[in-house]
Amino acid sequence: MKITKVEAIPLRLPEEDIKYKSTGVNEALIVKVYTDEGIVGLGESWTNAIMGKAIIDAPFAWNASSGLGRIIIGENPLDINRLYEKMYKESFYLGRRGLIIQCMAAIDIALWDIAGKYYGAPIHKLMGGAYRDTLRCYASDTFRPTPEETFESARRYKEMGFTAAKYGWEPLGQNEKLDLALVQAVREGMGSENEIMIDCGCCYDAKTAVRRAKQFEEFNIYWLEEPVDNDDLEGYRRVAAGTSTRVAGGEGNNGLWQYKNFIDNSNADVIQIDLADNGITVGKKIAEYAELHHKQICNHYYSTPINLAAGIQFCAAIKNVEFLEYCVELGPIQDSLINEDIGAVNGYCKVGNAPGLGITLNEDTVEKYRVKDYVLK
Repeated sequence: MKITKVEAIPLRLPEEDIKYKSTGVNEALIVKVYTDEGIVGLGESWTNAIMGKAIIDAPFAWNASSGLGRIIIGENPLDINRLYEKMYKESFYLGRRGLIIQCMAAIDIALWDIAGKYYGAPIHKLMGGAYRDTLRCYASDTFRPTPEETFESARRYKEMGFTAAKYGWEPLGQNEKLDLALVQAVREGMGSENEIMIDCGCCYDAKTAVRRAKQFEEFNIYWLEEPVDNDDLEGYRRVAAGTSTRVAGGEGNNGLWQYKNFIDNSNADVIQIDLADNGITVGKKIAEYAELHHKQICNHYYSTPINLAAGIQFCAAIKNVEFLEYCVELGPIQDSLINEDIGAVNGYCKVGNAPGLGITLNEDTVEKYRVKDYVLK
């Protein structure tokens, strides 16, 4: 079996529907990897869709600077580890961080999807088997503009059966009084019997983060996420040392070496891996390294159901997982992108056993939102 084509498909809402906020609902970058045996793998990169397409479609420049797609044409898609290293090597002078790794991730997920379809097995079987057949989800959302609205949304998630919820980003970080009111609203909305997580979105300096972590302890939060800038590893250590609450982070990292540095030097308790930013091949290595350091692993998911499907398969096969991040803020693209219903029921996602990712694209949605020409305005 050989790879015949790598297709990067940017999807985007009409410009009048674009929302200026910290979510991933405006667009998506989907990747299809085709083979000469008719098997097509699906992947996703959680990045700027137009930029990502350029990285994948770019022509060969020289043997350490090439568009990613053409690097694997003609190769056996089942050689997943070798192809990841080949892409990594032949993008040597493109940075091999950030956007490059994010686009490699989409191709990597697609290769795992092909392998599952070829062998007739779900990805968790290819990873060594599942530890669990259901995953406890936390409803992942952004704060509402006011504590009152935040309370109402948290209450709805509790009524939907979620036993955990996470809120984050704006308007958190504007002032102390509002921060405390927002977190109190989440706790009251979810009730004392359920878990809540708070995502700071890197909005604090270390001293403020330590103060907030101590103040939030009365609300019994399960973890405090990204309290400081992703690169401020000293700040992470200060926050972790200054609170009894778990500290979570890592979603902004791309690739094995950034995660190794983060795990070694942040003292974070929970390591978050976005598969659409890293891929399954490297994600598995990161999780195994984190386990050696007694860290909890959680997926990061705030994009499309392709990432969710990958996260379900991945988290099922990783020992040190307690929760599945489950984005509840969907847009028109995300809501209709796949044909299958893999969503949470009463706060839990079932681990599917269909081959590969176990999903198929809704091609009508793809054609409706496909970016055919983009001109900067």
